[in-house]
Amino acid sequence: MIIAGVLFIVGAAMGGRYNILAALFMSALIVAVFVTLWLRTGELDGMKALILAAYLSAFQAGYLTGSYWVTPRDPQ
Repeated sequence: MIIAGVLFIVGAAMGGRYNILAALFMSALIVAVFVTLWLRTGELDGMKALILAAYLSAFQAGYLTGSYWVTPRDPQ
């Protein structure tokens, strides 16, 4: 849960500063790091796939939130 919160904050920070390509690269990096970590420790299973999906959802929700915050508003 803490990792998901941190990923949300990182995503919000990236959403305010970078474009979607940076978010795609970061999502691929998250997948690569966690899959490598779980393969090295021998813990990769179906539950870890669901956890990875939750981590990616938290990051991408943060990215969308951050990009929403910096989008200019129409004054009318």
